[in-house]
Amino acid sequence: MNFLKYSYHQHAVTRVFNQKKTAFNQKQLAKAVFVLSLISAQHYAFAAPVSHVSPAPAQQFSSDTALSTPTPITATQTLQTALTSAHEQNLASQKAWLRLLYYPETVTRKQPFESRVNNRFNPKASQRQFFASAQGAKNPQAELDEMLTQLFHPSEKNNASVQCRFPARTQWLIENLAIDTSSLPKQHCDALDSWLQKINPQSVSLIFASEYLDSPPSAFAHSFLRFDNADLSNQYYLNFTPKVTDGEHFLKFAYKSSIGGNAGEFTMTNYQQGIKEYLQDNGRNVWQYQLNLTDKQVKQLAYRTWEIKDQNLPYYLLSDNCASEILVLLNSIFPDKNFLVTDSPMISPAQVVRMLNQENLIRSTQFSPSTPTVVQAQLNARNAANHPKAFNNTQQNRALSPQILPSRDNPQLANPLSRFDIGISQQSFDRVSGRPKLDSNQAVTLNYRMVYRDALDKIDGYPIGSQLNALSMVLSIHDNADHQDTVQLEQLGLFDVRSLHPINSAKKGNSWGGNIGLQRVFDGIKGTSSSNKDDRSATDNHLVANISGEFGKSVAIGSAAPNTGDMPANICYGLGTIAAQFGKGLYHGYRAGLGVNVGCNAELRPNWRAISELTLPFWLSGDSDNESYWQPKLSIGSQYDINQTNAIRVTASREWLPKSDNIDNVDEVALKWLHYFE
Repeated sequence: MNFLKYSYHQHAVTRVFNQKKTAFNQKQLAKAVFVLSLISAQHYAFAAPVSHVSPAPAQQFSSDTALSTPTPITATQTLQTALTSAHEQNLASQKAWLRLLYYPETVTRKQPFESRVNNRFNPKASQRQFFASAQGAKNPQAELDEMLTQLFHPSEKNNASVQCRFPARTQWLIENLAIDTSSLPKQHCDALDSWLQKINPQSVSLIFASEYLDSPPSAFAHSFLRFDNADLSNQYYLNFTPKVTDGEHFLKFAYKSSIGGNAGEFTMTNYQQGIKEYLQDNGRNVWQYQLNLTDKQVKQLAYRTWEIKDQNLPYYLLSDNCASEILVLLNSIFPDKNFLVTDSPMISPAQVVRMLNQENLIRSTQFSPSTPTVVQAQLNARNAANHPKAFNNTQQNRALSPQILPSRDNPQLANPLSRFDIGISQQSFDRVSGRPKLDSNQAVTLNYRMVYRDALDKIDGYPIGSQLNALSMVLSIHDNADHQDTVQLEQLGLFDVRSLHPINSAKKGNSWGGNIGLQRVFDGIKGTSSSNKDDRSATDNHLVANISGEFGKSVAIGSAAPNTGDMPANICYGLGTIAAQFGKGLYHGYRAGLGVNVGCNAELRPNWRAISELTLPFWLSGDSDNESYWQPKLSIGSQYDINQTNAIRVTASREWLPKSDNIDNVDEVALKWLHYFE
């Protein structure tokens, strides 16, 4: 970082007097500035002063403007003082300055020491517009020196000046260098003042829209920042979303947004107009968290938004998303903190809520129920009063509904985002009649899941009936025949999702699910080759690629608390399934199946849950009758939450292999300790 300490004093002089660059040391430079200032004094004396913009009304938010016109001698001398002080303090290398320029928090091979504004998704013209210096994207010292030079001796005026284009940077330099604003030329920042008066930011709220599994881009929820004021119809929010190209296929869009990279764009939208899509069209509850910020921080956040709102940044679903860009903005007003540092490689909207809550940055919370939540509250109240009645009139239900208590899907209540668990498991085998008894397999299991929740995880903090596991891995460690520890990959999951919409709930409709990943399975036809039927390999299972989907109906059991819009937590379902598996261990290397999954999820207590499920797949792996078979499996499980970050889980299963020539069935039990973190 030595280049940050390089002197740019001569650059300031040449910008003012447009002369050829000449190297000076600080003492010589001071003399030159004094002499040249006297020479140019007459020219500046006859220059017409720039009038300042009229002050905004007291209730409106506006940009700061200088109150008087400085003399050229004063401006040049103050510039020299500011440059000297900035270099002595090494301001260009301070984290706060680098954050203003969108330099990365951590420099890697993938992300070099260069502003994130310089990226393949952002037009070159937009990149140049974000900096005062042509070298600003890669040289923060050059940007700082050019900012100071342009502040005191602007080459552009009014809306095109750096005061109007970069108010956040301007304010930061004024504060850190104790610059007297009366020494700065006055500018008309009409565009900035008009924008500030439009959004009129008096406070800032983090808005959280709950997870919506029926739309893959919204499966991890959504968050954005709203600028608050007393006029509820005139509040605006800053949104960061992947750019949608006209005519682009959804699969291409999904790939770009999750893996390949997409252009992320900022938009400013009227809150009352934009929030209808979440509450009514998507049926998503919305949580509003007013942030505990000072007036100065609110102003600086508005300034930062003005500077970045027209830029495109890279968008990746797991890392550079709506949640991470909120933290980037908050980092700029909290230079001593780094909200982007987490134990999880992913940053999610729910994670941001919990993080800000832990930092005591949430001043108040407000809940806005979605249309289905309002309807569900009516249904819950009628069920509690034993009043079966149709509830298809949404407007009437809204009018009749009492105050709806906040939903259980508040992300503050949820377990942390990621999960690690360690446990012990045992497999035992019933042999086909006449075969020797087989020893059981015992193993230590290790599991990591990046996100989000499965059927046994805590319900609070998520929409009831939703399950989403993404990017998970399970390893087992056990003794082999030579009594040596071996590590085996049991599962590698891309995603496993299930969305239940009970037919007797406000979200009545079809329930569905899907799975893509690698998993270990027992082949239902052959346990081993005929020449080695008594070998331990009779118990081998095989790692295969699996892709499956399920579709059907579900029903809610029991009742939820009155005056809430929550569904009952107990849900039973019946889903038709279709699946395909591929792997060398399978007969013919593949099999396809149709079947049924039936099961129930039950909440016994707020911290204790249980599940049961019977899967009935019918597999086809060839043309003959012997190559088609049923392979039922019964699974049960229970989890007890010790606290917010730890839990105990017990599972058991039996799988029948009716066409295997070695094994009748396989029993497995497991005990695990789960730890949640982020």
